[in-house]
Parts: sequence; C-alpha cells; structure tokens
Amino acid sequence: MQCPGLFRRSAQVSATAEVSRCSQTTGARAPGTEPSGTARNTRPSDLRDRLNKHPRHVGRKQEYNVTWESSIKKKDMVIDASGKYPTGLFQGSLSDLGAYDQCIETVIHDEYGGEKVRAQYCSVYIKLGKDTSFLDHLDDALRLSHRRTPTFSRYQNEDIVHGVKIGLCIVHECKPKDIEAIAGVLITGDTKVTVTDCVTNEPTEIDTTQAAIIGVLGVILFFMAVSTAIDMYLNNTRGDEPRGTALTALTSFSVVANSKMLVKVTEDKQSDAYKLRFLHGMRFFSIGWVVLGHSYSTFNFTNMARLVNALHYGDNIMFCFIMAGYLSVDTFLFLAGYLLTYNLLRERSHALFGSIIAIIRRYIRGTIPIAFCIMCTFLAPLVFKGPTTPTLYEYFYNEIRTQYWALLLQIRNFTGNLHIGMYGHLWYMSTDFQLFVISVIVIQFFKKKIWTTIIVFGTLSLIACSISAWQVSNTIYTPFVLPMADNFTIMTGTLNKFYTHPSYHGVAFFFGAITQLFLYRYPSIKMSKMLQAGMWLMSAACGLTAILIMYDWNRGEHPPEWAKLSFAFSERLLWSVWLAWLTFACSTGRGGFIAKWLSWSAFVPFSRLSFGVYLLHVPYYFIRLNVTRERIFFSHYTMVTQYFGALVASYLLSYILFVACEAPTGRIEKLLLMPKRRPQLHDDKSTVPYVEDKSGMLNPQMLYKPKAETATNGTAASPGQSSYL
Repeated sequence: MQCPGLFRRSAQVSATAEVSRCSQTTGARAPGTEPSGTARNTRPSDLRDRLNKHPRHVGRKQEYNVTWESSIKKKDMVIDASGKYPTGLFQGSLSDLGAYDQCIETVIHDEYGGEKVRAQYCSVYIKLGKDTSFLDHLDDALRLSHRRTPTFSRYQNEDIVHGVKIGLCIVHECKPKDIEAIAGVLITGDTKVTVTDCVTNEPTEIDTTQAAIIGVLGVILFFMAVSTAIDMYLNNTRGDEPRGTALTALTSFSVVANSKMLVKVTEDKQSDAYKLRFLHGMRFFSIGWVVLGHSYSTFNFTNMARLVNALHYGDNIMFCFIMAGYLSVDTFLFLAGYLLTYNLLRERSHALFGSIIAIIRRYIRGTIPIAFCIMCTFLAPLVFKGPTTPTLYEYFYNEIRTQYWALLLQIRNFTGNLHIGMYGHLWYMSTDFQLFVISVIVIQFFKKKIWTTIIVFGTLSLIACSISAWQVSNTIYTPFVLPMADNFTIMTGTLNKFYTHPSYHGVAFFFGAITQLFLYRYPSIKMSKMLQAGMWLMSAACGLTAILIMYDWNRGEHPPEWAKLSFAFSERLLWSVWLAWLTFACSTGRGGFIAKWLSWSAFVPFSRLSFGVYLLHVPYYFIRLNVTRERIFFSHYTMVTQYFGALVASYLLSYILFVACEAPTGRIEKLLLMPKRRPQLHDDKSTVPYVEDKSGMLNPQMLYKPKAETATNGTAASPGQSSYL
C-alpha cells in the first residue's frame, strides 16, 4: 500500500527526524535513536540542554520547538477536520462533511520550506449490504419522525444511493483504494465502503479544452467590444438611418443595441405587441414557478439535513402548488404552440419551403445557446470547488461525452438516464422541438382550412393523452414525477420512461395552437357577461384540479389504478384548458385586472431572459449543493431563500447569455435565412391585421406594425418568431 500510515505518525516522524538532524552534528541522538547501552543514560532534558547550549545550534532552539509544536497542531487539525457519525441519521441527515477547508489547508513543511506532508479531503460512503433485516428493529424509532420514514430508509438498497457520507481528512499519499482496503479490514460483513472526491488545495491546471474555450470566449468578447464601438459610432453619426446587411451583421454583437432591445417596450396601444404584453407576465411567473419547484428537488441529498421534512410537507395540501412547478413547464409549451401558429397562419411562402426554414431557424436558435452554456460549464472546475464537485464534474463530462449526439439530433428525451448530470433538464428542448416539427407540418398543410386544422390538433391531443395513460397502466410508475416516491426506481422510471416524451406534453403545445386558430377564425366573437363568468369559473376549476389532484400521491397514498389512469390522461388536458381560456380572455380584452397585472411593462425584460434562466438554473443548483461546506437544513425558509438566490443569479447569467449569444444568433440567422423580406399585405378575406417582425430577436416580443395599419380587433397576434420559452 502507498498509504504511509496515520497522520499522527507522520507528525511524530517529522519531529523525530528534526531532532536527529540537529543531534548528528553534536554527537547527541534523539530519543529512541541512541545506540544500545546509551539510550537509558540519556534523558530528554539532558538532550534538550545539550542542544540548547551547543554553539552551532543555539539559533535552532526556537526552530525545533516550533517544528515540534507545529507537527502536533497539524495532526490535531486533521483529526478535527474529519467528519464523525452523522447526527440526525434517523431523520434523513445522511452525512457529516467535516471541515473541508481546514483539511486541505493542512500542509507540513521542513525547515527549508519544502513540503513534507499534505492533507487531502475525501468523501467516504458507507453503504449497508443486501441484508437490511436489522432495520426492521429500528422501524418504531424511525416512525417517531414520520410514518413513512421506514419506507425511505430502504432507499439505501438502490444502486444510485451511495450510502452514508463522512468527510475524511488524511495524508495525500493515501489513495482511495488504500483507504477502502483499510476499511475492508476494519468493517466486517457485506457493508460496502467507497472513497471518492479526494482533493487537495493544489491549484487546478488548465487543460487543453479549457484553454481553447477561454480563447473562444476571448474572441467573442473582442467581437462584442468592436461591435459595440461600431454601433455607438453609427448612432452618433447616422442616427436612426437604415443600415445595410454588412453593418447590421457588424453590429450584431453590440452590447448597447442588444440591451436596448431587451428592455424595449412598445407604447402603441393599437399594436399587437402591446395587446400581447400579458404573455410576458405569464412567462415571468411560469419560469419563477419552475425554478421554485426545482429548489425543493434534492439534487444532492447527501448534503441535506433532516430530509424527513419533505414528508411532512407532502402531508400539506398547499405543497401541491410547489410541486406544480413541474406542471408549469407545459405553460411554455402552450405559448410556443400559440406563437408558432400565429406566425405560420400569416406566412405566404410555399408550404414545404416555409416548413424547412421554420425548422432550421428553430434548431439554430435553440442549439447554439445550449452549446454556449455547456462550453462555459467546462470552466466551472477552475472556479468552483467543494467536497463533492469532482464527482459532479465527472458526471458532467460523461453526460456530454455520451449524450452530445442526442442533443444535436434533438432526441435527448428518449435516451434515458436524465439524472446523471447538470443538463438533464434539456429533455425539454428535444420535446419542444419534436412538437414544433409536428405542428409546423400540420399547420402548413391544413392552414387554409381552419376547422380541419383544429380537428387535427384536437385529435392529436386526445392521442397524446391516451398514450400517457397507456404508458403508466399496470406499472409501478406514478402519473407525474414524484420526488417523494417510495423508491428511486419509481421516480427515475417515471422521469425516463414517459414524462419526457412528447406524448406527455403534446396536449399543451397543441392546445396553444388551437387557441390561436380560434382567435384567427373568430376574432370578434361576442360573449355575454354570464358566459364569461362561467368560463372563468370552469377554467379556474380545471387548473386547480390539475394541481390539487397530486395530493394523494404527495402524502404517500396509493390511489387505485383507475384514478392513476384518469390522472395521467387528464392532468395536462385540464391545465391546458385553463391556459387556453386565460390566453383567449386576455387577448380579446376580457382579462380585466388579471390582464393588466400580467401586462405590467416591468415583466418584459425578465420574460425575454426566461430561456436563459431555464438553461442555467439547474446547473446553478447542482454546483451550489456540491460546493457547500456544511449540511443544508431542508425547510421552507432554506428552500425559498435558495430559490431567490438561484433566480437572481440565473437572471444575471441569462443577461450575459443574451447579449453574448442569444441576440447575436437571432440577428445573424435572420440575415441569412430571411434577408430583406418585404412586408406582405394582409389577406382581405381575413379580419386579422398583418404584423411585421422587425425585431430580429430570438424571443417573440419586439414586433411593430407599419404605421399605416391599425388593429380593430382583439386578435392574439404574436410579436414575432416563437421561442423555446
């Protein structure tokens, strides 16, 4: 074995070697190094006096004392830095992290300044064997915390669970296999000990990939600086004069221009962009809801304390509103279908050609920002370090290495194993793209017959709901992702087997398209006050039912099969009905104070950053939970404060993503794929006004109508190209 022994012995050897080194020049020997016959006649005090009085070593007296005392202190620091038995184990506190920084800062040097011993921090996972019958004797004690605690104690049988974690501080010569071998001797039975994440405080070297990424980011930064300078010069010299293709391309990376577009709010009350400002509010609250739901997800449960609180929260019916963060994802799919349908209904190009262009634009605008985020994440190991970050980054590298092709082909939602890394949530991008392609084909080939298109989308919605019900029938899976399931097989199986598939979310996308089709066909439909009130009550009841119906599963009940199938079929359908009426009412001036609130101009820039927030908030949670030095207490207060921190950080990072990647990508791809398209006159047979897209942006909020045109109805005209979020 390469491990030299305990750190205590290293400290003693260091001190003894120092004494021996001093005594060799005087004829004296350190205690324990005397020849036979002389050791018993030499006392430590005599040796110390002789060393102190020798003329060549008077100046070394203080150095000897400091070295000896320093060695003892370093030993104590290492012992103190190691974790102990994780208190609160019966309540879901599965780790004792020790003192990470104290450990890696422990370094012993010799009198010449050379490094002799360096401490390293390792994560030791202790997992029980297959025989867990002894836990049966602890069930009564476990039930004192919550009735479901005994069930969750069996989580350790899952392969994904590493076991109880203890932070270990030990000399860096010890390799993980050495520590595991020692543990194998000390611990009997089939208990498994795994040692990972061994790190020191030595600087991390920049590898070739990271150096290349830094170079790419430097080039982008240079483009941004030059583009901004050119844009400011043109603004001062030419003002608002139209710019040619070359100048438009040169100013695509302008921070000033892209920032102005981000915060631009139209004040023309007759424009469709103004009437659709309520969409910004829907997007803002929806992304906040998604981030809140993920805040309560334990991306690294071994660093959490008192996870049993999650079971108590599940017993409260109001917790369903937090769990509905997963449901809020479908709001973005609904809006995507709604905006896509608006654009294609007014597109006069050839059906096949228009479909190809729309799909290519969608692919570019979604894939490039993802690639940019992943590229920047490769630099995270240079900045963020913590007790479990080595494993986190290893999973990230493995995820990108094995799944990059799925991301490029937009089939990430069918590859499974979504729990392995920081970008597992990109299943959404693939699901959205697949539904986008289906909808483009349907609209382009049936848009001349509105009712036929509505019937096709309605049929597809029912088929999607039926597939969802069929996929969970006679299985152990739940009809929605349940973090508090009885075991990990249920949760991961639900996530990988059907939750990420387009059939599960298709009804939301298709209902968005149906809503826009109704508005296109009946822009000035008349409704009595009584009917409007009834629609509000009915749709609100549908939305609340979709949320509160989760309650039985959240509290650990097992509803009958018919209830599970009914839920799987109707949950997204009910939620889509609520969204359809809300959008219809706000688009036609029937939204009242709700529409005014959602149309608040302050929501506009935050709405435009929602795509970046979605991409970045999950990596933020992963990194935060893996760099933490202490256990995080699982409570509403902790999770909500964590949520606000994640939301603010994600918006700040999303702004950087927007000005450096999203906006330039949108401008350039439009120059290439839609060069100088002339305004088209609206169809005389339609009462829907034409709206020209002058934004050049990824997000669909910067649209202005020609001044000569005015809108005389409440049609829900989309402000531009539909975005992912």
